[in-house]
Amino acid sequence: MVFSTLKTLAGVVSLALLAGSAQAETFTLFIYEAPSQFALRNDRSDAGKAYWAGYNQFAASLMQAGALRGGTALDATDVTTLDQSGWHKGTYLDGNKILGGYFIIETDDLAAAQTLAGQAPAVLTGSIQIHRTAPNPTQNADMTGAY
Repeated sequence: MVFSTLKTLAGVVSLALLAGSAQAETFTLFIYEAPSQFALRNDRSDAGKAYWAGYNQFAASLMQAGALRGGTALDATDVTTLDQSGWHKGTYLDGNKILGGYFIIETDDLAAAQTLAGQAPAVLTGSIQIHRTAPNPTQNADMTGAY
């Protein structure tokens, strides 16, 4: 009887967890940085260490919130862009910000994603774009990979 009750409770908890995660939304945070901040990546001084520490703390806070699903820093030294006229050196859009990386997060809604994004170091000197993931209705389960 006890085993049966525990098994039933485990099933209810599993269903509740699945139901909760089904309502979560996935967002990608695109991190744009000022060139002066981007340059700190290669700075071996305390300023460079502080730069990386800020992003380490941000990633840790996303992990602690249970929201982090992936991401990486991007190298901007050899960016090439392909458009209808061919390959070009550099980014498609000229601007005063560099796409420095991205984080993939899962939250309940856009407001929660905005709250988490507001903690990123780039807020102080750059900008962050939040994009909701757009599912491909023609993609089957075999095409999704590990995620």
